[in-house]
Amino acid sequence: MESLAQTSSGVVGDNRTVQLDGARVVELRQQLALSREQLAQATIGAHGLSEATIKRAEQGARVYFETARRLAGMFGVQVESLLQRSDSEEQGLKVGKSTRARTDDEAAEAAIAVVPFRPLGQDPDTQTLAEGLAEDMTTRLGDWWFPVICRGSTSQYRSLDPGEGIADELRVGYLVGGSVQRRGDAVRVQARLLGAPGGAQLWASEYNRPFSKLFQLQDELAASIVGEVNHKLLALTNRELSRRDPADMFAWQLAARGCYLFHRGTREANRSAQELLKSAVKRDRDCCWAFYVLAMSYQRELINQWSPDLARSVHQLAEISSAFERHHPTDARAHVVAAYVQVYLGERERAADRLRQAIADAPNVNTAYSLLGQTMAMDHDPDAALEQFEIASRLSPRDRDRWSIHTGTALTYFVAEDYAKAMRWAESAARLRPEMAFPLAALASSSALAGDSDSALNAVQRMREQHGGWSQDGLKAILGSTSPDIAQRFLAGLRLAGLPA
Repeated sequence: MESLAQTSSGVVGDNRTVQLDGARVVELRQQLALSREQLAQATIGAHGLSEATIKRAEQGARVYFETARRLAGMFGVQVESLLQRSDSEEQGLKVGKSTRARTDDEAAEAAIAVVPFRPLGQDPDTQTLAEGLAEDMTTRLGDWWFPVICRGSTSQYRSLDPGEGIADELRVGYLVGGSVQRRGDAVRVQARLLGAPGGAQLWASEYNRPFSKLFQLQDELAASIVGEVNHKLLALTNRELSRRDPADMFAWQLAARGCYLFHRGTREANRSAQELLKSAVKRDRDCCWAFYVLAMSYQRELINQWSPDLARSVHQLAEISSAFERHHPTDARAHVVAAYVQVYLGERERAADRLRQAIADAPNVNTAYSLLGQTMAMDHDPDAALEQFEIASRLSPRDRDRWSIHTGTALTYFVAEDYAKAMRWAESAARLRPEMAFPLAALASSSALAGDSDSALNAVQRMREQHGGWSQDGLKAILGSTSPDIAQRFLAGLRLAGLPA
């Protein structure tokens, strides 16, 4: 997997590194009243920057051109204004004005600004929630694909009115904002996504919740809004990217396209996603979210038995995990990926330790809670497991991948031999993502052991129609971390349901 460590060299075209005006970078950061650490925190995500990278930029060291673009987006300036004069001129000679302009336009099209939510009324708690939502959403959106303008640059704006020229001033393609209103014990949050420069409304939603446990409410609302905004942005971005030659895409575009295909959830789309994501991490090893989704594409290949050689899929997952952690040792998702590897190798305790570390580093990474719940269930601790799934559900109540949380909950009830609840949760997971095989397997085994042979047979028929190559032998390869008695009981249920060996 050494190729994952390789990156193209050079400015755009032949040489993709540029020398920055360090004093200018320091000046712009100080204008935002941010330390290096605070700036790094504000840019967390696939387009984030480490403190070490920011320090090198401020010292005038050569950095990747896309790093310069990300800094320019955060500071709200033209990328050329950060370059040393010689490099700025070299960009013009090597790239040409038309290509350079397209680069700047694409950087602006990708960027997002979260405008402070407007509190309706004078209630202090409403104002606290409004401020907290914007802060939380800025951080959470930074965990996805798109560059996010830091709060130091957006806090001065107090409405989402596109007529104020916010998008032009911040050089962004999208604005997110809305309002918060409290009436007694109820809260109503209205959120909108606008496209720049015209301010067309691309998405809007209303959330009504009971007002209790303010910070828990803020977590739930921020997670819900960010999940929906992210999927909408991916869909909008991919309308154009689907017509583009991958050779003409930047790393973040390759990653965004790969993520979109990964979420399609089919064998063919997953394979295409892997190729795009491999190209993304080769071109830009700073693209940490691409490492994560690339790893998850192999996890999905395993769980759906999409490969004729599942041992090779585990090996590839392990190599990606190693590369991810080598380049992003402080990213909590690297711990999650490493935990998946250890799960498949049967190292359940080490996997649990990794997941606890991921949660300690980043309490909002819902996949860590979900996988920790699975490891606890497979170790005969269903009560503790259910608590982890409840947290994961609260953090991603509308996420497209909540089917995996429902599947894990079904397996937890299976461990507890509460087959009726296991069936309900497995059926729920299968409704959410009918193209996934494992929920149907859980449904088939639980139904058979509950004595509901009709439901068991129906689940197996659905599995064989949608996943013809799925078998008990293939399942054994992905049950390495499960206690032997649980695995044997699960396989016995599948035999009763009629799944071939």
